[in-house]
Amino acid sequence: MDAARPRRLAIVAGDGPLPNKLVSACRAQGIDTFVVGLEGQASPEWSRANAQRVLRLGQGGRLLRLMKEQGADAIVFVGKVHRPSLRAIRPDWTTAQILMRLAFQGRLGDDAITGAVVKRFERDGFRVMAVQELLGTVDAVGPLGRRRPTPEEARDIELGVEAARTVGRLDIGHAVVVQGGAVLAVEAAEGTDALIRRASALQRGGPGAVLVKMAKPQQDARADPPTLGLATVECAAAAGFGGIAFETERSLVVDLPAMTKAADAANMFLVGLAPDGG
Repeated sequence: MDAARPRRLAIVAGDGPLPNKLVSACRAQGIDTFVVGLEGQASPEWSRANAQRVLRLGQGGRLLRLMKEQGADAIVFVGKVHRPSLRAIRPDWTTAQILMRLAFQGRLGDDAITGAVVKRFERDGFRVMAVQELLGTVDAVGPLGRRRPTPEEARDIELGVEAARTVGRLDIGHAVVVQGGAVLAVEAAEGTDALIRRASALQRGGPGAVLVKMAKPQQDARADPPTLGLATVECAAAAGFGGIAFETERSLVVDLPAMTKAADAANMFLVGLAPDGG
């Protein structure tokens, strides 16, 4: 067996198309999996069809015990998680310890929480894998479709990269929307699609706005990487945006051919950025 190949992989699944894509990819590769659906995140229908267990976000201790019982030696977190209130999580003791420690440090942002969870699973002897290790990443840089950014749009991308890094460094979000040299909106807890809809109403005349999405500078690639898919392109097109630029190597991209086709149909540009923002 390849040293990089897990003996048995626990897949902890949230919302969106990525969990299904990952489960299918693991089956195709012959990787033995144990699938856990997150209650209130993964759809009940998907969990009934694919998951051996369904757990709440706050059941970290139960998940650790299940992994040991099931003989899993690695874990991967995949899919969108809609952040609930701390009261709704109803944490067990293991999760409560993590949250209390972070609250004492004044660090309850998404990156801090996911990073602490990764460290806890590693401390218990489990390998925490990035979805990118199993699905691969897009490494192309530059225009990915027919349209290229205009010089003005290229300047908006540069500003967006700088703004997204600042927002990411503060553990706020991955994305910003820029138009005509001004930042219209930044992503917070609502997610990218909601950001696009919010920024849509703030657009002024002239070329449409630009969505720029980057990984947080301090981000662990194994937890909550920036994710884009066909829905992102469709949402931006409906909002009248000029295009999307995203960091390729550190992002999860769902169905790039479909994204490129949709961007071309909407006369939007789709640009891959190198890790240095170029």
